[in-house]
Amino acid sequence: MASLSLTLLSGSTYVALGPTNIGVLALGDGSATLIDSGNDDDAGRKILRACEAESLHVSLIANTHSNADHCGGNAFIQARTDCRIAASRQESAFIENPALEPSFLWGGYPLPPLRNKFLLAKSSRVTDLLDAPCPVPGTGIHAFPLPGHFIGMVGFMTPDKVFFAADAVASPRYSKNTAITSSTTLPPT
Repeated sequence: MASLSLTLLSGSTYVALGPTNIGVLALGDGSATLIDSGNDDDAGRKILRACEAESLHVSLIANTHSNADHCGGNAFIQARTDCRIAASRQESAFIENPALEPSFLWGGYPLPPLRNKFLLAKSSRVTDLLDAPCPVPGTGIHAFPLPGHFIGMVGFMTPDKVFFAADAVASPRYSKNTAITSSTTLPPT
């Protein structure tokens, strides 16, 4: 996989385009909140390098959901930065206990072909439980419930009105954490 770079979407909201896009909100103090972390240690390493190139320190990962391609970089990034991780209560169970995802899909303990990096991320520690709709503490980001693709999936609206919808929006043209710029007024949280 090639290196990642940050593309400015609006204000201080960026995206790192990849197999799973990663949102980045640069906060005024030099820290950054990631929206998702990619699928594995390699994605985690690359998004950390991209943030460091912009003099940003990752202080939080806000996970849209627990599928490995969205939280697979969590453990690597959390080990390197001691960052917080925010997720809905339902998704946090899967993030902290990754064997639950292939077990949930299979209906029992997953057979070896289901225990791969696409379905089985490394465990990471969720520090902030979200009960969407709600703010993500200390970020200016708001979480909105998007159940459907996965049990407790959420989308995130940055202060710049960029909405990260993850796999709630899919089409042949756009996929994986599609960033939608919107001026639509959302319900208060």
